[in-house]
Amino acid sequence: MPAGPSEVCVVADASSDAEFVAADLLSQAEHGIDSQVFLITTSEEMLQKVTEQVDVQLAALPRKEIAQQSLNNSIFVLVRDEAEAMDWYEKAKAYGCEEAGQAFGALAFAWGQALEEKAKAETGPQARKDWQQAWHDYQSALAEDYPGAAEKIKALGLQLGKEMEAKGQDAEALAYYQAALDLGSQDALLRAARLCVDPQSETFDFTEAWRLYQKAAQNAEDADAVRDEWNSRKALVPLDVRVDCLRDVVKDKMANAAYYYWGEK
Repeated sequence: MPAGPSEVCVVADASSDAEFVAADLLSQAEHGIDSQVFLITTSEEMLQKVTEQVDVQLAALPRKEIAQQSLNNSIFVLVRDEAEAMDWYEKAKAYGCEEAGQAFGALAFAWGQALEEKAKAETGPQARKDWQQAWHDYQSALAEDYPGAAEKIKALGLQLGKEMEAKGQDAEALAYYQAALDLGSQDALLRAARLCVDPQSETFDFTEAWRLYQKAAQNAEDADAVRDEWNSRKALVPLDVRVDCLRDVVKDKMANAAYYYWGEK
């Protein structure tokens, strides 16, 4: 079967190897005149080096005329920051370049790691801002199924949730816990349950707390300890609220139940 048009998107920063980047671009460009390649970089120096390497390597290609025509239809772009890189990544995907996602996933993960290292040397609001941005970068990496992103989100979600909870920002804390528990964090699951069962918290939701504690007990090594905690915490909730919750749960179960009748209903 003859090969069709080829597309590749390379996302590079200042730490990339310009020679390798140029080789990746040309390996796709020489497939055919209707191929397209994309380079997205946050480094002006890297853009210049890659452009020079493309010229050098192109001259030695047996199919340089085809590759040159492909390059004439391709895009090399210098972006200011991560947000603009994301915009161009979306454009590359819209052009049909599926590899754009893989490239951006790797870069987003690297951005997250760099911000983590930066945050470790900081304190106060700036450190928290960098931790939060790292968390968002890992979310971007996870969207592209990048390896290791899920574990990073679980760890940072738990960390940032604790920080927000300590500052009394329970809604923000719950959002971080939710992201972590969705990826399997038992610690985040229990912390989210405790926020939901607290009548003094803005996140109070007794029905949701009951659901989360049930899930936590199913996943726990010591299910009895989780049930004991639930029983002690729910005792602090007004009786009428507990009764309303039970009524709602019964209604849901009845609505979803299967009924069988003899004769007419």
